[in-house]
Amino acid sequence: MEYVVHGGRKLSGKVSLQGSKNCAMKLVFVPLLAPGVYNFTNLPKITSISNLVKIGEILGYKVEWHDDQHSVTIDSTNINPEAKIDSYLFYHTSGGVYLNTFLTGRYGKYTQPNNERGDAGGDRIGRSQVHRVDPFFNDMHVEVSENDESILYQTMDDKGFTIDGKHGMGLTIGGIICALFRTTDSVIQNASEVMEVDEFIRIVQLMGANIKREEDRIVVNPSPNLQAIDCDNPNDQHEFVTLVSAALVTESAITIENVDAEILKLDIFFNLLVEMNVNFSYKSETRKFVLDENKIVDLKPVNIVAGQYPDFITEWQVLISPLLALIDGDSTVVEKYYPDRMRHWEDLAKFGAKYEYYQDERAPEVDGKPRAVKVHGGVKLHAAEVEAKDLRSSAACVIAALAADGESKIEDPENHLRRGYEDLPGKLNALGADIEKQMWLK
Repeated sequence: MEYVVHGGRKLSGKVSLQGSKNCAMKLVFVPLLAPGVYNFTNLPKITSISNLVKIGEILGYKVEWHDDQHSVTIDSTNINPEAKIDSYLFYHTSGGVYLNTFLTGRYGKYTQPNNERGDAGGDRIGRSQVHRVDPFFNDMHVEVSENDESILYQTMDDKGFTIDGKHGMGLTIGGIICALFRTTDSVIQNASEVMEVDEFIRIVQLMGANIKREEDRIVVNPSPNLQAIDCDNPNDQHEFVTLVSAALVTESAITIENVDAEILKLDIFFNLLVEMNVNFSYKSETRKFVLDENKIVDLKPVNIVAGQYPDFITEWQVLISPLLALIDGDSTVVEKYYPDRMRHWEDLAKFGAKYEYYQDERAPEVDGKPRAVKVHGGVKLHAAEVEAKDLRSSAACVIAALAADGESKIEDPENHLRRGYEDLPGKLNALGADIEKQMWLK
């Protein structure tokens, strides 16, 4: 796919958010935890989710889509955990590798296809959330063995465990899943506080799990008798930031509806907007976010340390990068979580962004890949031609193109943008943008 963006146009109007990509990627595998009929609503119509449901069908799901693929009924009565899954389908998105925790936790063992892309998942920005779990499976009494063809996960005993969840969302969720089917209590210390973990806890509690969060730890009691549920997927926090960034770079006023700031954990983003001197309002009663028309000249540079919540969320530092390039003065961004999430600056440079990498002790470089950048803001962006490298950097390039006068082209041969957004160009066009979608030919 190629996106042709005619920049320099203001946005205006009201828009609603799609369902959360990251929460839905766990939700569609939840039926593996207990047999029964599940009904899920507010799913985003994106390739990541449709491919994960295809994996479920290979394992035995009976699937019926509704509401233009925004809702689905899944019958998981007859699951074959040993069904062979195509390697390409498995690794098309990082969500596929969540199978190792879902099936190992539920059935005690799982054989995963091995692949040279296994550490990359959908985006090649570092080890995927669940592959970060592999070194810690031993602490959960799970043995991991590997050969050229596959990776075997085997539960060694049925006792509970204590693990340190500081390594992120994947480890925390993986720990919860494995703990549900043990015979004694398990504890996850320093548990991840991200939205996806809170939502996963809510879901398994609805299923009957005895689990609770206590300050910085999660305690899971044995909960083998889970029940099928009906569940609504929350909205997408990353699409929210994408739309706000698009409006700010074009000095536009928009309203975003159906925003639950508490669930989406937007407090850290709102704090940054205040620091930038952005004029906006949000009312929890109406769940409306109103962004006023903000002049770039009135906005202030900021210093960001990105990672997982309660840090500024890693995806967001990419999405607001075009805005930092426009704001007069020097801003800094330090990426603590992923080792290779600064590549978008090479593309933004083609639009005219000025920056320099530097080393920061809070995020040591891995294999020489920069993790800290100083942005010399105050430039006027111009049209450019770039090729999308991953999901969020492709969105950042679209945002930069909106701010640039002239015609920009964003080539996306791997369809990164469609993995995470239902139709970002269409949604922006409804607000006044001019973006054409064309089939991409090399």
